[in-house]
Amino acid sequence: MYSMQFVNLVQVIYHLIAEQNPYSATRWLDTAPVIKRQSLHEQVVLINRYWREELGMLTIDTTKLRLQLSDDTEPNAWLSNFEQYLIPFILTYHLPFRKG
Repeated sequence: MYSMQFVNLVQVIYHLIAEQNPYSATRWLDTAPVIKRQSLHEQVVLINRYWREELGMLTIDTTKLRLQLSDDTEPNAWLSNFEQYLIPFILTYHLPFRKG
């Protein structure tokens, strides 16, 4: 797992997506929340808000997936959940839909 002293979670997610879909990864960077020196908790909250909105725009039920986006999860556990649940979904549906 990642050392979580100061990590830019937008960049971590970018690399996870880019391994399999560079186009989706680039769209993510173009539309992701801006991370400067926010705490890990603040980053998680911003990223969760982004993905809840993105998932909410789909015409399929994403309730269970959105529940995985907990603002109160320890950062390593949050990232593990994101990698396990969200990344496969992002890749399957070629998310994000937003354009930068």
